[in-house]
Amino acid sequence: MKLKIFSVFVVFFLCGLLFGSPENTFSIVNPYDGIAWEKVVQYKANLHTHTTVSDGKLHPQHIVDIYASLGYKILSITDHSEMNKNPGNITYPWENFRNLVTSGGKSGLYENRDSKLMGMLAVPGREISQEHDIGSYFNVSIDINSAKKIEDVIESIEKNQGLAVLLHPGRYYFTDDWYVNLLKKYPVIVGMEVYNQGDRYPGCKIIWDNVLTKLMPDRPVWGFSNDDAHRFEHIGKNWNVFLLSNLTMEELKHAMKKGQFYFAYCPDASNSTPAIIRKIEVDNKNMLIHIEAINCSKIEWISNGKIVGTGPEYQIKTSDGKVANYVRAKLYGSDNKSVTELQPFGIQKKRLIEMQAKLD
Repeated sequence: MKLKIFSVFVVFFLCGLLFGSPENTFSIVNPYDGIAWEKVVQYKANLHTHTTVSDGKLHPQHIVDIYASLGYKILSITDHSEMNKNPGNITYPWENFRNLVTSGGKSGLYENRDSKLMGMLAVPGREISQEHDIGSYFNVSIDINSAKKIEDVIESIEKNQGLAVLLHPGRYYFTDDWYVNLLKKYPVIVGMEVYNQGDRYPGCKIIWDNVLTKLMPDRPVWGFSNDDAHRFEHIGKNWNVFLLSNLTMEELKHAMKKGQFYFAYCPDASNSTPAIIRKIEVDNKNMLIHIEAINCSKIEWISNGKIVGTGPEYQIKTSDGKVANYVRAKLYGSDNKSVTELQPFGIQKKRLIEMQAKLD
């Protein structure tokens, strides 16, 4: 009799954990978990730009010098592979600029740059066009000559221990399900551009939210903001801010995988005052996310593509139908024009096995 009563108690206790109050039923998957905000350095980065090695108007050394003058510490020159006539079809390393030729085959126009002396991290990258443009990073040599479809490109990046980003998705006419299936199949694709060359493809934001709604929290898709610069006037409106202890390729790659960065878009590059994140705190017991930022005039919380709250703190309520399986924050700068966006926070239902573990 006692055993039967105890069994009934266990069943009711587990049900209470699974279906009871939000703090017991759900947890927040925080991409910034483990970040020591008072210790990490916030590094400004652009991961999509072009030079005269492909279809850009500026020489590689000029691109590097301009970004350095604007305070960028991480830069990837992503010249189009099909236009790049250099070995490996890549504009890298910076110390070899002198030996590179233009897309027209001209030589002797470039000057070397020493990334270490400049205090910058030069990231090997390229833009590969196959159905959908892909940003390929961290691999110096990949085989794209035999690539007949986008899957071939992604598998080659994966084989060479690189990472991929879907570039300007708002430029194309692929369905949300096309993106969802591709992202499910290839974890090596860490995210997609939400802002490109200012905000020239507003559809990027819509696609991002639609994909997050279908994939989160199990398969996060990180957002990026890049200049995609081809001319001088394209430079300085977009950037990513990586939270790193050290400016190394290993730490950057880890941050890109984990979503430990945020990104910004500033319409007026020379007079913008975007919000800067100082700290993010997550309280799983009360399902709260709190943001500390400077230069911030307003914060919007977005879920399922809709604004579900405002202010520096947001309490996730899973029972009111407003929040789906993620929430993200959009911060407006003190100029009310520039925006800073965080990576999505997943909202995950705790599993029965996790509840049972608490009883042991």
